[in-house]
Amino acid sequence: MAGKFRYAIGPTRFVIEVLSVLLFPKTATIVFAAFVGYYPIVKVYLDRIKPRLLQYTVKLVLFNAFLFGILWLVEQLLGAGNDWSALGVPLYVLGNLTFLVFDLAIARLSLFYIHKIKRRFQKR
Repeated sequence: MAGKFRYAIGPTRFVIEVLSVLLFPKTATIVFAAFVGYYPIVKVYLDRIKPRLLQYTVKLVLFNAFLFGILWLVEQLLGAGNDWSALGVPLYVLGNLTFLVFDLAIARLSLFYIHKIKRRFQKR
């Protein structure tokens, strides 16, 4: 399925970035562009990994690397050093739970699009 849409990835990414700049504050736009913007594209390839336990492990490692990078960047730019350490574990736990819900939501929305909406736009 990903092969059919390989030429749409660039324009799709561009439209997502432009909409995020127009609709959201700058800080949220950076976070959106850094992870949420590209994750649905990467998800197509990550969903091919078998077994499912390995698949979710790779997804969580990718998310945690992103979260660590964002926290490190905030610490370096804002000098927020010790303030973040108290939030570290709860932030990672809630972040991972939120990410898993996000991953499930993307999967469900994709199925909804394929089975309900796509038919309306196809030529009959």
